Amino acid sequence: MAARYRCGSCRTTSDWLHDTDVAAHRKQHRDRFHGGDAPDDEELIKGTAPMFHGGILGGRELLAILAAVLVLAFLWDLKN
Repeated sequence: MAARYRCGSCRTTSDWLHDTDVAAHRKQHRDRFHGGDAPDDEELIKGTAPMFHGGILGGRELLAILAAVLVLAFLWDLKN
């Protein structure tokens, strides 16, 4: 599962991270901006990252897959 770290004091939110990376990101943020202290209004937003997030599939890959599907559909139509 993925999560985002949100610091209400700084009004910043991290990108989607793996659960194991969120703790490290939180610690780094606390150390860098809050002297190691925990802000009162920080939160972890848990959920699932968007499907094409994090370089899993970029725009070019998605376009290539769509083009391949269209070509295969056209060839299938010619066959029948």
